[in-house]
Amino acid sequence: MTMNTLNRRDPFAEIERAFDTLWNRSTVNPGNTLPIDLVEQDDALFVRAGLPGLRPEDVEINLDGNVLTIKGETKADWQKEDAKVYHREFRYGSFTRSLRLPKNLNLDAVDANVEHGNVVIRIPKLEESKPQSRKIEIKGLSQNAETPVENEA
Repeated sequence: MTMNTLNRRDPFAEIERAFDTLWNRSTVNPGNTLPIDLVEQDDALFVRAGLPGLRPEDVEINLDGNVLTIKGETKADWQKEDAKVYHREFRYGSFTRSLRLPKNLNLDAVDANVEHGNVVIRIPKLEESKPQSRKIEIKGLSQNAETPVENEA
C-alpha cells in the first residue's frame, strides 16, 4: 500500500506574497521615482539623489521658491539596439522629483556636486537671529509732565 502525502495549501498565502511583493517594491522605489536622502546637519540641509551612470549634463536641478526639483533621463545606451534582454532591474526613462524645502534655508547659496554616482545638493541654513536684550521706552505722559491744576475760587 502506498501513502500519499496530503499538502494542505493556504489559499491566502499566494495573495499575501503578492501583496508583500507589491508593497516592498512600491516603498523602495516605485516606478521611475528618484531615490533621495534628506539629511539635516548643524549648518546645512543635504539632499542626496541616486543617479548612477548619469553625467552632470544629463541632470537638471531647479529651485522655484522653496521647491527643489531634480529631473533628467536615464538611457540604456551601453547596449546594442537589437540586444536580447533576459532580465532588467535598472530603470530607464525620464524622472522628476520635487521637494518642498523648509523656510530656514539660504536659497541663494545652494550648490551641487557629483559624488560616487550621487548628486549631493547642499543648502546652507540661514543664521538664526539671536535675541537681544534692551529696554523698551513706554510712550505717554512722563512723570515730570505738568498736571492741570484746578483754580480755587
